[in-house]
Amino acid sequence: MAAVAGTLLLAGCTGGTEEGAGAAKPSGGQKSTAGGPGPRTRAEAVAFVRGLDIRPDCFGVGFRKHRPYESDPSRWAVLGEDCPWRREPLPDHVLAGLTDAAETSASVRTVTVYGKLEGETAVEEVEAGESFSTAARRVAERPQDAVMFVGLRSERAAAFARALRDTGHRGARVAGEHVVGRPFLAEAEGWMVGTAHADAEADPRTRAFATAHRDRHGRSPAPWAAEAYDAVRFAAHGLTAAGDDGPAALRSELLRRPWQGITRRIAYNPGGPFYDTDRDGGGFLYRVTHGAARFVARADDIGRRA
Repeated sequence: MAAVAGTLLLAGCTGGTEEGAGAAKPSGGQKSTAGGPGPRTRAEAVAFVRGLDIRPDCFGVGFRKHRPYESDPSRWAVLGEDCPWRREPLPDHVLAGLTDAAETSASVRTVTVYGKLEGETAVEEVEAGESFSTAARRVAERPQDAVMFVGLRSERAAAFARALRDTGHRGARVAGEHVVGRPFLAEAEGWMVGTAHADAEADPRTRAFATAHRDRHGRSPAPWAAEAYDAVRFAAHGLTAAGDDGPAALRSELLRRPWQGITRRIAYNPGGPFYDTDRDGGGFLYRVTHGAARFVARADDIGRRA
């Protein structure tokens, strides 16, 4: 997890249904957590991660924490060569790793803080169904700060974009691809969107694929088509490398060395189970322009000279 100087994380909680009907009514008002310099020690990193805790009422009626709810933040999960997961001490470049789980959810939340967090952060938490106007006014007090919306629904992201625009905020505004939909695109002119998929027509490294796709199928490739192409080729690479050992050796061969696809370099961190995103890791940036998300650049190319 990394942040830039002057970043505000905006969490817009959602209710238990599409319209929030049936969700538990959260108690209290909007919450603002002012931040100082990013964590420099493991103790500071653990405190920072715990400060990002998601309130149970964000998950609707019946939320129950798993027991134990929280992992040991001084250790992280590592997938061993024999396949079982186990928790091992953190490497030097990681300050904290925290995993929590709920009995009422099929997923877990994992936050890892690397020793790269710089500048200051603040968190604004807005309850399901509540207006973003108060949070937007607080953001407007520092109009040059970057803002990242970390909610999940396009409608809520649209409401925040509208409220923020009305304040005259001039800093960078960023969201994840999960909020991209008609409501958000209609309100979010100028917003930047981070995604895990390329625009095969616009990205110079995938244009040959797009041309071949049109020649063969008579239409432009859909989102994720280039990534699917890479996934199949990566699996074929592993099976070829495994040779006579076949599928039994596939996992170790896929993890053994990096493989370069057209959308990303597929590699895994040797010190843990995580995908290595430090170099050509498959992040892409889009900008909302005239109601559409348009490709800007690969994340690794931002700031490089042409």
